[in-house]
Amino acid sequence: MSGFRSKRMMSDDRFNISYSWTQPYTGWTKPVNTEIAVIEAVDNIVNSMTSYPDAERLLAKIFSPK
Repeated sequence: MSGFRSKRMMSDDRFNISYSWTQPYTGWTKPVNTEIAVIEAVDNIVNSMTSYPDAERLLAKIFSPK
């Protein structure tokens, strides 16, 4: 027999296990509204960009002849 027990053996009341676990909560260091405002500000900056110099530099490096 393999290492797996049949359902009949698993239903034996002598081997019941009960447990619970809770993720520790460390609390917020900043109000959520402040974080959302920062994310929206970054979104506005990115949306107003007409070019992406870092991406262009990276692509030029990737596609340049070696």
